[in-house]
Amino acid sequence: MTQMAFPDLPIKASYTAADDRVNGFFVPVLANSVSYDRVTGYFRSSSLASVARGLARFVSNGGTMRLIAGAELDEADVRALDDGEPLGDVVARRLMADPLEGESIIAEQRLETLAWLVREGRLEIRIGVPTDHLGRPLRRDQTKRYFHAKYGVLTDTGGNRIAFEGSNNETQAGVEDNYEAFSVFPSWNQAVWAWNGQGVADRFEQHWNG
Repeated sequence: MTQMAFPDLPIKASYTAADDRVNGFFVPVLANSVSYDRVTGYFRSSSLASVARGLARFVSNGGTMRLIAGAELDEADVRALDDGEPLGDVVARRLMADPLEGESIIAEQRLETLAWLVREGRLEIRIGVPTDHLGRPLRRDQTKRYFHAKYGVLTDTGGNRIAFEGSNNETQAGVEDNYEAFSVFPSWNQAVWAWNGQGVADRFEQHWNG
């Protein structure tokens, strides 16, 4: 598959449960991206398997991801992020070299892939937690607030960007199963980007650095 610029992709202005969100948006956009900034209330490694075809090409492109997630991570995902089983050197080379083979590797070894992405510096994760007025993290029994924003920004090799914002978490259910809706803001539509997309991109940087 030849890498395409975002403006050449047949993306829509918005996606709902009536659309094939995986194959209509996430897979083709990820496959042609080199960076992905994502904010999500919940993160599950199952989302990697859902978009494995696009993610395999994203990895092959040298793509990097920054993820900000709410505090409730799945136990298996936490283990993968901390000290998960490493992908073997041979398997990792196959993941990098052949997107078609990488698709099956990601789908079948998503926890190992998650750990490998972190160790290789291809994935950075920060956790959003509520704090008191002194900036000290609060336990769940101390507050009703939760980090629950959901949006993302993807960039291709030419610097074109796609921002999206809606109800979908970075989970298999959020990508495939639930009734979710999100809107899409392309940078090459200058009016849409100025009105919506730039604000999404700026908000990510503020969260990441703040």
